[in-house]
Amino acid sequence: MIDVSAAILNQLVIHRVGNQSKDEGFFISNDMAIIDQPLSELLLDYFLKSFTQATETYQFVHNVDINMNVVYHSAKHAFEDPATAHEQSTNILRHLYDQSRHPHIKAGDLFVATFDNILLHDELVSAIGIFKSENKDSFITLKENDNRIMVNKEMGIGTRRIDKGCLILETDMAEGYRLFSIDHNNYDADYWMRQFLGIDYIKDDNFDTKAYIDFCKSFSEEVVKEKLDKKGQIDFLNQSVRYLEESETVDVEEFKNTIFEDEELKKDFDAYKKSFEANNNLEIKEKFEVSAVVLKKQKKKLKSLIQLDTGIKIKLDFKNTESVDRFIHKGYDMERGMQFYKVYFNTEK
Repeated sequence: MIDVSAAILNQLVIHRVGNQSKDEGFFISNDMAIIDQPLSELLLDYFLKSFTQATETYQFVHNVDINMNVVYHSAKHAFEDPATAHEQSTNILRHLYDQSRHPHIKAGDLFVATFDNILLHDELVSAIGIFKSENKDSFITLKENDNRIMVNKEMGIGTRRIDKGCLILETDMAEGYRLFSIDHNNYDADYWMRQFLGIDYIKDDNFDTKAYIDFCKSFSEEVVKEKLDKKGQIDFLNQSVRYLEESETVDVEEFKNTIFEDEELKKDFDAYKKSFEANNNLEIKEKFEVSAVVLKKQKKKLKSLIQLDTGIKIKLDFKNTESVDRFIHKGYDMERGMQFYKVYFNTEK
């Protein structure tokens, strides 16, 4: 994660890019944008706030030569000579337009900015940001006119969050830099990250932890839930989270033997791990360090809702990973011919 609280916005150029398949063209600004202090503060928040919670880091890649990656090449020149920032932004614009061929890709405003004083691992670094705003928001303006206040509806860019963006940090140049990427309008998974930026994950502890949690989540949905039930699925996820919380290092073999008593589930676990790796083109390491930041973030995304055909829903809380075992039990009522859950509690809230 990065700290942008002391970040400075140095330069900003704004272009416009359309959809090539619709022959919408693009617009090149001739010069840098003029920004006063209040606007600079607003733009810093708009551009950077989405990256403060980012845990996955990327690097530029190319199957022949990293210098043939257009965005990497442009960023490298802009870092080396800030006076060329406008020229490099037009190269980035043209490259983005070349990749905007799918009919689903939206036209938008392209911002290319340079920053200083971004804190990464106790080191202040410079950065280049590339941001695309695709959606317009409606807002109301009020103007005085004689003895009345006129109300008008206008369209503009909302500042809640950027639609697409990447932040290229001036570090690890030889390895393809270190960067963060976001895509809040993910209508084409390959368009922004692979076709335009040409980036891939950096295989660090953050990546390994997220990949393992994704694997456990998928295994719980496709195998555990089918072989056991919804409670069994949530119980498995609870135990998995508990193991990760209590371990500095994950040992997959130890994890499997700790979580499962059933030998068939152990075999299913091994088989599913191989298929998950093949289907997602990644490797689940047999041993890796747990990233507490990623675990905390991904834990919030785990579903813990039991929905019953009687209209009753039971919501379990992953803040207390022992709650499934201690406070809820499943059984079968012979007299009614129905399954039931027994829930223990002290007080209602």
